[in-house]
Amino acid sequence: MIIKKTLFVVLFLSFFLIGLEVFYRFFFLPDWLSGHWTGYHSVLDYRGTRPYRNRPGADTYMKLLVNQQVRRKIHVRTDAFGRRKNPLPKNRNSPHLVMLGDSLVFGYAVNEHETLPFHLSKKLARTSVYNYGVIGVGVENNLSYLNEWQPQKELSSFQGKAIYVLYTGGCCGHVERSLGAFQLNWSDKLDYYEIHNDKIHRRGRHYSNSPFLYKYFFPLLRTFKIHFLFAELQFTKPKATEKLAQLLVELSSRYKKATLAKNDFYVLFHPWSENLDQLKIISKHLKENRIPFLDYSRLFLKRDYRLKDDWHINSAGNEVLSQHIYRDVFL
Repeated sequence: MIIKKTLFVVLFLSFFLIGLEVFYRFFFLPDWLSGHWTGYHSVLDYRGTRPYRNRPGADTYMKLLVNQQVRRKIHVRTDAFGRRKNPLPKNRNSPHLVMLGDSLVFGYAVNEHETLPFHLSKKLARTSVYNYGVIGVGVENNLSYLNEWQPQKELSSFQGKAIYVLYTGGCCGHVERSLGAFQLNWSDKLDYYEIHNDKIHRRGRHYSNSPFLYKYFFPLLRTFKIHFLFAELQFTKPKATEKLAQLLVELSSRYKKATLAKNDFYVLFHPWSENLDQLKIISKHLKENRIPFLDYSRLFLKRDYRLKDDWHINSAGNEVLSQHIYRDVFL
């Protein structure tokens, strides 16, 4: 009798969860999840030894397929250092602007002339703007990038500035990425860092040396409903946010050390940032370490600059964002 009741409860819960999943996908699945992008594997190097940077010399097309039909097609090229190409080259000895971040910097679903770095290039006639954005990465992987950075070869000069574009909130913010809780098929290949006694240590990658919670996060992220529920476990966030803030401080330090100059390093809170509690913790650390930050988290409240078939920002949104950066950093 007990066995029958147990089986009944198990079957009931199983069918309930399956029904909930089907219901969620049918009624709440965002439009930007209904399509499938192809071609990004030709740009990312996640199967190699450097998953935190793009493949050098890539020249390919990314396509958005919806019901097997090509809805959007963009041209993607990278230079000899894996940076997305900027159609506006500058003089060799001009000051630099290094743009660090993820797909929001790279321009995941837009062409070269629609990215945030390109719009900044149009306004900065005497500055070389470099697009170091890599799809799906977080602060940790930018740290790994700067560990092997060669600014004397990669930059027009040592003089300049750097901006890290930070995104928080939802299921795929940079805090979630530091936990490994990001639903991408290459996210477990990215680098993992630990902090002991205020010292940062690189501990392999998420799949080889991951935090305890990661082992529970990744299987749960296979489903949409549980994905959105568990990605917001609040008891994980404060500690993970503190860690990310410390990594930002280290990123600033490594950039300044590599360029051998007293250059400014900014952290930009992207308008898509939803978790304001995380931003409060991060801004507190940045203030304590005298790192300037640009809080644009409420910039797009009056207008939606999302692409029609994707949640990433469109060219008009990148133009508006570049105007604010130019005003607050360069004027």
